[in-house]
Amino acid sequence: MIDERAPGEGLPEGFLELPGLIYGHDEQWIPEDSEAVGRAFALENPWFSQGRAVLLAVPGAARLALFFQPGLSVEGRSVAFFGYWESAGVDAADAQVFERAAELARSWGAEEIYGPINFTTFGNYRLRLSCEPGGYTFPDEPYNPSRYSSLLEGAGFELDQMYLTQVGNIETGRVVREWKRPEQEALLLSGYRIDTLTHALWMDSLPELHGLVDHIFGRNFAYSPLSYESFADKCGESFIRRACPHTSVMAWGPEGDVAGFFLVYPHYGPLVVQGAGEGRVPVSSLDFEQHNEALTALPWRGCVAKTVGVSPVHRGKGVMGALTVSVFDRGDGRYENWFGAMIRKGNLSRNYADGNIDGERWYGLFRKRL
Repeated sequence: MIDERAPGEGLPEGFLELPGLIYGHDEQWIPEDSEAVGRAFALENPWFSQGRAVLLAVPGAARLALFFQPGLSVEGRSVAFFGYWESAGVDAADAQVFERAAELARSWGAEEIYGPINFTTFGNYRLRLSCEPGGYTFPDEPYNPSRYSSLLEGAGFELDQMYLTQVGNIETGRVVREWKRPEQEALLLSGYRIDTLTHALWMDSLPELHGLVDHIFGRNFAYSPLSYESFADKCGESFIRRACPHTSVMAWGPEGDVAGFFLVYPHYGPLVVQGAGEGRVPVSSLDFEQHNEALTALPWRGCVAKTVGVSPVHRGKGVMGALTVSVFDRGDGRYENWFGAMIRKGNLSRNYADGNIDGERWYGLFRKRL
């Protein structure tokens, strides 16, 4: 029997308990933040001023949340998203939640369902399809049993979009930065400036960045815009305090406007995965200033190059290459392993490291026509 609830009505029975049943003692799983899930579905979440959702669960067997924003479309077709999906592998329960989700999506006017996507692509999304042996999971990276892709296909979904994380080392960075060094030098000579992106600089620039994100990322697949309130909540202090303030960079145009930015994070995996044991740090508590010392004490030092964007008016001028060189310059001697995180297949930025990587992780986004 499905427990179905609207936001503000509390979470369905067993919704929070199911991941623990599925992942048990899986050392590479990053435990879910139960309090954050509860807050996400409270009516105080500013996202509900622009969208609607419903939560579905069969206790001990399956769970799913369905999201819909009126006017949001992909390739001209109205879409709904599903997220927070977990399955214990009970066929009847899986069928129940997906059939009910499809029924609701149709009633809201959706023609297709995409997922997994938690609320929007600003949140966690995609399914992990492969990983190098023994690889640490990093915060915000999809993590799931390998059987999940087959479960989705059995429910009528098809793999629609693919993404990858490129795994490299310090030599990767050195090769790429010398290849792109002339672009950086030419850009700086033309009047651009690149600064280290400190936490304070990010927060001071937040209003201007919100005005830019739609222009920078608006053509990304399944992108949905955020109000400033939602953007500040999602990308404000709790977001930026995890970033490396020594390696992240921001570019300014000759007129002093933001031309682009590149956010880099320490690979917090060793601190946050379930295998970290009693000393595990919750992802919501991560803070570079508090936790970098513990990371540098480890024999394995990695970083995640996760978010890069260039303002449309500054594209085609070498900003991307210049930012990349600046990141690798600042990271040399600080990080030994580099993760170019979750690049959409076909994105030319993946070519920066092609031929100089040690491995790849692949992810997928799935679609079902209604």
